[in-house]
Amino acid sequence: MHDRFACTRSCETQGIYSTWVRWLLTLETRDVYDMRSCFYLLDRLENFSKERIDTSAFTIEHVMPQNEDLHPEWRAALGSEWQSLQPVWLHRLGNLTLTGYNSTYSDRPFVEKKTIAGGLTIAHCV
Repeated sequence: MHDRFACTRSCETQGIYSTWVRWLLTLETRDVYDMRSCFYLLDRLENFSKERIDTSAFTIEHVMPQNEDLHPEWRAALGSEWQSLQPVWLHRLGNLTLTGYNSTYSDRPFVEKKTIAGGLTIAHCV
């Protein structure tokens, strides 16, 4: 029987495991939007399953808007520290998605973005 933990122990010994963990942490915390491969990364995540979606006409949507003058509902959702939180989370992977509805979403509150026809509720992970 294959010992699935043997690989982990071997990788830890060789430093591979820690490199992988560092890579994942970096991906979670880095500015993905300004990466040259941002669209490609989002497309690969969107099309990871057998159900393929043609994303060639899509654009990158910031779920939490880039606008510094956030809608009051966004401010309330982020809390009293919204001004310091927005720039930290703005371009991270968890705030980005591909969509054909970018101009429709605009700076709307999250609840509205989810309920617009064809909105974020049809996304795989929302």
